[in-house]
Amino acid sequence: AGAGAEKGAGNAGVVMMRPMQPLATVGTFEYYEADLAIPEGVARGALEAAAAGSLSGSASGTGYVFRIDFAGRSLWLDQHGVKHAGDQLVPWALFLPESEFSRGGESSHCGGKQVRYFETPEWVQDAVFYQIFPERFADGDPTNNPPGTVDWYAAPASDNFFGGDLRGIRNKIPYLKELGVTAVYLNPVFCSHSNHKYNIYDYFRIDPVFGDNELFAQLIEDLHSAGIRVIMDMVYNHTAVDFEPFRDVMENGAASRYKDWYFFHDFPVRLEPPNYECWWGLWHMPKLNTGNPEVENYLFEATRYWLKMGADGFRLDVPCEIPHEFWIKYRRLVKAINPEAYIVGEIWDDGGPWLAGDQFDAVMNYCLRDEIVAFFARHQKDVRQFDTALARLRLAYPPQANRVMFNVLGSHDTKRILTISEGNSDAAKLAVLLQMTYPGAPCIYYGDEVGMEGGKDPQCRGGFPWDPARQNKEMSAWYHRLIALRNSYACLRTGGFRTIAADPANGIYAYLRTHGG
Repeated sequence: AGAGAEKGAGNAGVVMMRPMQPLATVGTFEYYEADLAIPEGVARGALEAAAAGSLSGSASGTGYVFRIDFAGRSLWLDQHGVKHAGDQLVPWALFLPESEFSRGGESSHCGGKQVRYFETPEWVQDAVFYQIFPERFADGDPTNNPPGTVDWYAAPASDNFFGGDLRGIRNKIPYLKELGVTAVYLNPVFCSHSNHKYNIYDYFRIDPVFGDNELFAQLIEDLHSAGIRVIMDMVYNHTAVDFEPFRDVMENGAASRYKDWYFFHDFPVRLEPPNYECWWGLWHMPKLNTGNPEVENYLFEATRYWLKMGADGFRLDVPCEIPHEFWIKYRRLVKAINPEAYIVGEIWDDGGPWLAGDQFDAVMNYCLRDEIVAFFARHQKDVRQFDTALARLRLAYPPQANRVMFNVLGSHDTKRILTISEGNSDAAKLAVLLQMTYPGAPCIYYGDEVGMEGGKDPQCRGGFPWDPARQNKEMSAWYHRLIALRNSYACLRTGGFRTIAADPANGIYAYLRTHGG
């Protein structure tokens, strides 16, 4: 593929040739890709196509054509079809807006396509994430345990407490470091009366059963000192009913200054059954009106607060229930404070609408998880079908997003991988092998690395088995080996991906990761 830029009137165009690499095969279609950097000093948005041969047209944008080499000869492919050497070429134009926030990113142009240029945090593609459900990871301070705290190895329930806290996480930093983790994702740590903390009543304060703001700041500092980044779980769609604005409406009804912070059907407020919009109809999680400027300002102030404390990014809860306009402004806010902050959304299906460069950097890759489970754990697909499914996923998102995709095998919302594999450790280990060697950033759900099992929420939220007798040593060794492998080889973190073999007859699936040519 060739592309060029006009440097000035009367000057010859700058021609860059880049060999294309195989990207994916889907059915009878083969896809190729090439990265093309705009030359230093050439203004984006003021580029003119040029390529070997004579070019016609003067579109404002980067132009590109294709050269096909085979059987000792070369052919060219442009807008009008196949051309021979010396023929006039009419390139496709690729329009690059000046700003990654330009809203023109999806508009078509005659003879070309306008795309939005955007960047994702460089550090994420090198990361190995570890998800921590704070209430169940480690109890470092029994004095802050809530009344009725159960035994650490009791069966998890939706309303019981085990005593996990921030000091427990802090005490286990050496464990995370030794495992090879370079980033942690913390489930909500804000004031809430539940064990999961997704119904928040104070977005600026750490829940006392976990610690306090000072301890959290120290935890971030200690993690950073260990080379481990921190992303926080943020819940902007709904709150707790004891959140001060909601309580005010309960007390003052239609006269409350906060009545437009939520979606009330009528007054007075009724909790059961609720006469207001809530998440999944749960009365204790009333839905916020994020279109209200006062609500937006409150949530954005909380975002600023935690970024300035040192958070390296945010995992966003149920973002599909909040208008895109909110997230567009949210990205601008976050990136203005820290351009390298990571924004990842909890999207269970196609994340495309959020990954055009104006909202999220990545999504939780549940679509990849579904394919891994279908292939390794449930044996519902052969290797060719599996390879095709993975190819479709890679083709669905921009390469910037694919490089930092949040690849999970499980989370606090799913069955654990060993449980889904029905105890078949070989199947689970193969799933982990792919996760650790696939493009994107792998995230380990706490305890999976020592063979924890658990069904659907809340069964998947048990206490971490710190007793060595409760740990699966074989699984632990497997995770250690694969994490070390990933951390040692750049090609497994930032390299290209190409299928080498997808042989259903012999059950062979092989792929190549390449870096630096």
